Amino acid sequence: MLFVKTFLGKSCEGGIGLFAGEQIKEGKVLWKFSDLTTKVWSTKDYENLKSSIPAVSFDSISKYIYMHRSTGLYYLNLDDTRFMSHSINATVVHRMETWLDVRYAARDIAFGEELIVYYNEIYDVDTFEDYLKKHNCEQC
Repeated sequence: MLFVKTFLGKSCEGGIGLFAGEQIKEGKVLWKFSDLTTKVWSTKDYENLKSSIPAVSFDSISKYIYMHRSTGLYYLNLDDTRFMSHSINATVVHRMETWLDVRYAARDIAFGEELIVYYNEIYDVDTFEDYLKKHNCEQC
């Protein structure tokens, strides 16, 4: 669930990116897991989804689904956080608090600056490597 104003725009990393719609102070919570805004699947349910819907439909949403390294579950953010781009020069840091996924501002972020996360903090290594191949991206 987003806790800051954001907007979508052209990412400096390519494609669509998520941008700060307000000044954000370092350490501010930007996003926190909520089952109201995030769909979660077990491995079994994810595989069932994959085999239950047309491949073209699965392909259109799978680019936004990730397997979380800490939980082993598959997540689809329903809010615009699914548009956060990836870079080792992230403006957003990820932490697990109890079992909740929380993302914070890594530093002060100016209005209009892109919100970028380092995917390797979140993704399962195999899933992350698959992601890179699927999106023609090189690992940093």
